[in-house]
Amino acid sequence: APSQKTERVGAYLLTGIPDPVPWKADDLRRKEMFVDYADCTADDAAVSRRALLQLCSNIRHYGMAFMRNVPIEDDAVLKVASSISIPKTTCYGHRWDVVQEATTNVSHPAYSGAELDLHTDMNYREKSPGLQFLHCTQLNWVKS
Repeated sequence: APSQKTERVGAYLLTGIPDPVPWKADDLRRKEMFVDYADCTADDAAVSRRALLQLCSNIRHYGMAFMRNVPIEDDAVLKVASSISIPKTTCYGHRWDVVQEATTNVSHPAYSGAELDLHTDMNYREKSPGLQFLHCTQLNWVKS
């Protein structure tokens, strides 16, 4: 059996969370991988705590988590991020939009629409991000 320990993730002290594991494609289909935005931001403290704990547990165990039904509002994701930790301001601000540019002469690969390999962001900073929340509001997927 995998070892279990107590660890702090953001504002939550997680107990009994299995050690981090490499995830597999099948893991991404498990319903436990998904947390609903409405539950994370619920007025009922028990509901929001349970959802945020599941979110943090997934981050700790798999290195990522997914939220469904996030409204298309500028600071929707920031609201959840603020519930589990203190968001950092970067040179881009608290949040920034990545929008595919219509030209072939793009300023950064993230804006090109090209597939990006696994990578880290802002690792050149003294205190690089511990967590990044990505919110896809529109996807124009073209399979080549």
